[in-house]
Amino acid sequence: IISHGMPFPQNAQTAIEVEETIRKQGAVPATIAIIGGVMKVGLSKEEIELLGREGHNVTKVSRRDLPFVVAAGKNGATTVASTMIIA
Repeated sequence: IISHGMPFPQNAQTAIEVEETIRKQGAVPATIAIIGGVMKVGLSKEEIELLGREGHNVTKVSRRDLPFVVAAGKNGATTVASTMIIA
């Protein structure tokens, strides 16, 4: 929802608020994306804001797209399928 679901800044703010709620419950949030070609499990506030600002310019990445986005050094918003592979 960060890149393709909501407009900026609501998208980034919502993601950050959800992560804060998770932390308050004693769990560790692990938002997944590809940043600069690196698959990441757990994003910084700055990375969430980057994805939110770039919005639809961020590549939507399913499992077939993972090698291309990583090799190209791009940013990618993961689908459920690619999120499961990365996790």
